[in-house]
Amino acid sequence: MQEIKNQITEANLKILKIFSERKELIKKLTVEKVSSSSTLFDIDYEFQTFKELKNELNDLENRELYLFSMILENHEKNAFPAYPVWSEGEHLGEQKERWFCFTNPFLVYHVKPELFSEIPFNDTWRERIDRAIEVGR
Repeated sequence: MQEIKNQITEANLKILKIFSERKELIKKLTVEKVSSSSTLFDIDYEFQTFKELKNELNDLENRELYLFSMILENHEKNAFPAYPVWSEGEHLGEQKERWFCFTNPFLVYHVKPELFSEIPFNDTWRERIDRAIEVGR
């Protein structure tokens, strides 16, 4: 039993290290984008990222999906403030109390398509997200 606990501790340490590495990569990418005058929030890249991760994300439970979205959002938001705050519902036209409404909508689109249509986007975000979906298909 102690060996299993030690393995869990090692796994936790690896997860934390990966979080730190990802944060640093996001910071580097942001510097590159700023220096090249690129768009900081690349909605098409966001769509493609979750499309590529779909199979791995399908194995996660709803809470894990929400937490994954929150971790990514936190890393992005710390690097550049213009990143959308999905978790606060800035993309919503009306407030809902469902977890998927406060999760990255592209994650929901790819992993929980049956819930995507229930997200009450505001007009601005509806247009942007629909365009990204059309481009990304």
